Amino acid sequence: MVDKLSTIRYEFNGVKHPLADGKAAGMTQGLAISFLLRCGHWQLVDIKLITPNIQKALSFMLSDSIVSQKWGYKFIEEFYVPGTSILNGSIFTLYGLYDYCRESNDMNLFKIYIDDLKALLPRYRLLYWSYYDLGGTVASCFYHRLHIDMMEVLYKLTDDKIFLEYAQRWKKGLHYSCVFILIKAFQKCLNLKKMDMSFASKVC
Repeated sequence: MVDKLSTIRYEFNGVKHPLADGKAAGMTQGLAISFLLRCGHWQLVDIKLITPNIQKALSFMLSDSIVSQKWGYKFIEEFYVPGTSILNGSIFTLYGLYDYCRESNDMNLFKIYIDDLKALLPRYRLLYWSYYDLGGTVASCFYHRLHIDMMEVLYKLTDDKIFLEYAQRWKKGLHYSCVFILIKAFQKCLNLKKMDMSFASKVC
């Protein structure tokens, strides 16, 4: 069972879904790493016995099966469907990477992926709201609030003010949530891939 955690792929038998053909699950690798490390710390299992599985999960999570290149930056995909690049899923993987690097007392690997995330964050900005993915899907209220929480957590983990700035900016958007809900509804109804508000983004 522990070994299966380290190379998880999504399977949806008899269901038409982008993940139905066994796509790699980056978010699940990160969560599995955090879970296994906590099991070791809480002495539920011998940490020495699960270390190979943690290493296997890390290697898989950072492999070409899961990591994509976006404008020259590395992005750990929640699931590998090229062009999707879901923000919250990638950050969940980074939590697992943070736990691993902290355990190994070497944060360099975490810093590499955090720096690349920082470079990509402007592409997730829609005025004072957020995009769910790099495909231009406007975030729902649930995911927008999750993005805010995640920015605050990353600020606490890194002490990098850029994450705090994004959290504060996106919090302002909550005051106008009805506007962005309408934008999302408009996008869904017209099946638009991306709302073109680049001019307004520069102004704001």
